[in-house]
Amino acid sequence: MQGNPAGRPQGCPLREGQGASGGGGDEASGPRGRGLDPWGRGCLEAWGGAHREAGARRPAQGGHGVISPFAQGFTRKEHWPLEELPELFPGRVRFQVQMKNLTTFRVGGPADALVEPGSVQEVARLIQWCRQHGVPWLPVGRGSNLLVRDGGIRGVVLRMGSAMGDWRAEQKDDLVRVWVQAGCAVSRLLREAVRRGWDGLCFLAGIPGHLGGAVAMNAGTSQGAMEGIVEALQWVDPLGGLVTCQRRDLLFGYRSLQFPEGSVIEEVTLRLRPGHSTEVREALRAQMLRRRAAQPLGAPSAGSIFRNPPGDFAGRFIERAGLKGLTWGGAMVSERHANFILNRGWAKASDVLGLMEHIQMRVAQHSGVHLEPEVRVVGEDG
Repeated sequence: MQGNPAGRPQGCPLREGQGASGGGGDEASGPRGRGLDPWGRGCLEAWGGAHREAGARRPAQGGHGVISPFAQGFTRKEHWPLEELPELFPGRVRFQVQMKNLTTFRVGGPADALVEPGSVQEVARLIQWCRQHGVPWLPVGRGSNLLVRDGGIRGVVLRMGSAMGDWRAEQKDDLVRVWVQAGCAVSRLLREAVRRGWDGLCFLAGIPGHLGGAVAMNAGTSQGAMEGIVEALQWVDPLGGLVTCQRRDLLFGYRSLQFPEGSVIEEVTLRLRPGHSTEVREALRAQMLRRRAAQPLGAPSAGSIFRNPPGDFAGRFIERAGLKGLTWGGAMVSERHANFILNRGWAKASDVLGLMEHIQMRVAQHSGVHLEPEVRVVGEDG
């Protein structure tokens, strides 16, 4: 793993010769430090282990998240000069944005500020500005695996949108290599796969969101997962430097990827196979039919709400506890798939969190199994 001031793996031309600051100077160089490489495998393993241990100790709605070294330098809100942002990022800043309009769950309070960068240079500049002023920032994509509490999000939400959704492909013999920016919608990538006959993406059919989010949660099904097709990953680290990491150094887990907190995935290199457009289309269609038969894809939700326990399925335990169709305010356990919580149209985040905690309690009483949330819970209580 290494810093990459050149900004991209060899052969990808989107920003040839540009670093995170646009000039390739020290500001864009990779992470620096003494002793243990802060983004090396040993540090990532230790960091990830600490978060897993802390996460296992708290209930679904407890607290405001794990306190980490990344979070300890933030200042008080009254000292945040958020009014500077529109001048720094013209046309890309909004204030008091209702996060319920930016998540597939359709719940959540306002974010103090939301910025949608148009380039990796702007991502780095925003992170550096936040660090300089002690403002917390939260990277999000389409919000398909995100539950925002009713009090909203303090600080800056950094949203990777379509402005950072470019891609480029290169085929050589039996290999198709695709460089994709994190803001590219999964649905768009699948359309290109059909058009060009790229094989290897069919497991993503029906999975909402942007590619960066799909990688961050190692999205997948029994048919495959992101870890099987990612060749390299590039992110902007919490210092504003650009880091490139090859697959052999990435720490994927079940619905997870360990990388430094506060980092923002910028680009993914995918390793696919050449195929035939008709066959890819049919495989995607078959996968979508399987999903529609088993999951409530049309209703507001965050997908699977709990992680599957080893060797079994969370939905099976929830169903055995007799919880299908259970309602809690505006939230309801899906009748079709017990591991989905649906927004009936008027749910608050507190309804979802209350239902999650109740499910955890009932499943523990019935089966002795503790279900861990798969959905990412952020923000403050209302």
